[in-house]
Formats: sequence, C-alpha cells, structure tokens
Amino acid sequence: MHLEYPLSVLFLMASVSGGIQRNTQPAQLFLETGVLVGNSGGLTGHATGEIKLRVQQRLLRVFYQQPYRRVGFEKPECDRIGAIWRIQYHHRVVDPDTGIDLYLDSAECTGNTDSSIGQSNDVVLKFFDFVAHQDFLSAYRLLDPERRLAQDLESFTSDLTPYDFSQFLSFGLVIPCTEVKDSSPQTVDILAGPACFINEQKRPTAWEFRVSLKKDAWQIVSFYHR
Repeated sequence: MHLEYPLSVLFLMASVSGGIQRNTQPAQLFLETGVLVGNSGGLTGHATGEIKLRVQQRLLRVFYQQPYRRVGFEKPECDRIGAIWRIQYHHRVVDPDTGIDLYLDSAECTGNTDSSIGQSNDVVLKFFDFVAHQDFLSAYRLLDPERRLAQDLESFTSDLTPYDFSQFLSFGLVIPCTEVKDSSPQTVDILAGPACFINEQKRPTAWEFRVSLKKDAWQIVSFYHR
C-alpha cells in the first residue's frame, strides 16, 4: 500500500497564539486491516466523521477530517458495512474535549467482505427498503419463524405504520447509516441510527436488530425502535 505521508515528514500540529507551530516529534504511524462496522461521515472522503473497524477482537475508532486518501473504492460495496479496509492512521495527543486521539490518513478497500457482517447488515437494509415501499409481507418474511409465530402480519404492519420510511430510500441506501454493535459468526447486533432517516412525527428514531444465521439464511430474530 502506498503511504500518503512518509514517516519522515509527518509531524503533529499544535495550535498556538499567533498561528500554527510544528511539533518536531514525528507522529507514530499505524497500519491495520479490519472489517468496517461503522462510518459516520459519508462516502466522499471529504467530510468529517469517524470510522469503526473491527480488527480481530478489537474495535478501532479512528477520526477523520477532510480529506483522507482513498484507494480502490471504485466498487459500491467498498463503503458498505462488512467491507474489509486497510487503513493508515496516526496518533495525536488526546483532545480533552472529545477524547479523540487517532486520526485517519488513508484507506484502501481490499475488495473483500466479511460475509457474516455484510450479509446480516444487508438483511436490515432490505427490511427498511421493503417497508419504505409498503411491501410489509416481504419485510415480514425476513423475520425468523419463531418471531413470526409471536406476531402475525396484521399486527406487524400496524406497528410499523406510524413511522415514515420514505426518506430512507433517498439517504439510508446511499450513505452508511447502520453500525454493528456486536457480532459472532452466527449472530450480529446492528444499530440503525438517525442517519437512516426513519422518522416518527418528523422526529428521528433509532432501531436495534439482532440478526442470526439459521438454515443457511440470515434472519431477523428481534428488533425494536426507540
């Protein structure tokens, strides 16, 4: 992977009275490869936000400011939850207001995907897409059989009717709006936050899903909104 900032020229920047002062101590660089489980800033690489990367058993949270270098992002799946990224980032002194100390320099899409995270997240997005198109039966069929036994289609539809899913089609399918909260090879917990634009009386809502692999298919075991 090409390093955007060679170690010899990357320095910490500190704000001081009268302008910017360079810290003569080079910042420490890191390279990591992991699964994208959250991205709060959109797709362009020219925004401000935070990525969350699952690196083995660790959750790596890296802040970014515009711009950061993006390599190999020609395919749309590169920005989807479950994509495997290789990133370069550096450490700074902790910001006392935000607690942020890791900053993204560049990201490379490897072209690979973690199947359990990617497929379970796709189920949640399909669920919202079906409901937004008023196709409640297809959404209902994404529930696992035990969940369907606990609630019939009529009650399921009635529970979802008060919510406005229409803006999800314009925003939630375009930018990453979900985040993996916990995962195992068989079960994934997913949060769909306000960025999915699902509203109740024009107020944003958040939804939590548990999706499990059963009989070679990912199915929604439970969901609730708050």
